[in-house]
Amino acid sequence: MKILLWSRICFVVVWIIACMQAVLSELGVFPVAYVRLDATGQYVIQLVGIVLTLACIYVSLKWYKFSFVKRRMTNDIDARNYHQQGLFRVVVIAVPILYNLFLYYATLNSQLSFCFLISMLASVFCWPKEKP
Repeated sequence: MKILLWSRICFVVVWIIACMQAVLSELGVFPVAYVRLDATGQYVIQLVGIVLTLACIYVSLKWYKFSFVKRRMTNDIDARNYHQQGLFRVVVIAVPILYNLFLYYATLNSQLSFCFLISMLASVFCWPKEKP
């Protein structure tokens, strides 16, 4: 039960950090567009953001369907193991959310904002549940 609580707290903290960063940047409290990059740098940041978003969303949403996770869940079907897997899903989906958000406000690259919104939408489906 403790791990379930921590995974839910982690989920809410990620959302709070994302909302606070967005609000404070839009209000001008945090600096905006403070990183200037050439075309190659912009391309690399966009590519990493897109690949990270797609990979982390896929892994976090399909986590319980992977064969090694299924094997572990059938061999050791206690609630603690299930909640640990849920915490891992939250951490995986938090990576593209924070990457895209912070780099969007650092560069004001619109593709990163779309990746951020897609990651936030996918994170809704990663809410840690009580029962397997």
